[in-house]
Amino acid sequence: MSEKIRKIFARHLSVVELPEYSEIDLAMLEKEVLAAVAELEQAYEASCQAYEMVEKERDNAELRLSEIRKPDFLEKLAALGHEQLAHWVTHEDDITKQGFESWQRWLKQAQTPYEQLSNEEKEYDREWARKVLKLLDGGEQQ
Repeated sequence: MSEKIRKIFARHLSVVELPEYSEIDLAMLEKEVLAAVAELEQAYEASCQAYEMVEKERDNAELRLSEIRKPDFLEKLAALGHEQLAHWVTHEDDITKQGFESWQRWLKQAQTPYEQLSNEEKEYDREWARKVLKLLDGGEQQ
């Protein structure tokens, strides 16, 4: 058994000599302890790497938030809202030309909670959500 392991036993187990164990038992115990120490070191390294990744993501999030808080971002978001409204008004005009039944269908859809929409209807809303996400990600609207 190495002197380092003996000191660990002496310090933590209050044992200076371990006469009841054979040298083979002590050698096996030493291997197990060293393997456990190696596992702990690997776990510590992995946790340090995870911490660094979390810190990096936090810094990136803070940077994105600082960009979002800029006045020009508000203008970009407002322009996107206006684009969505203009799209709807144009589409609404087409609906009214198609007749009352078409208008009733769109009105019913507008009054339906998102969760209850069909996947096709949800996709229209996702389209606009993707535009917002693109803007949040630093992309420009066309």
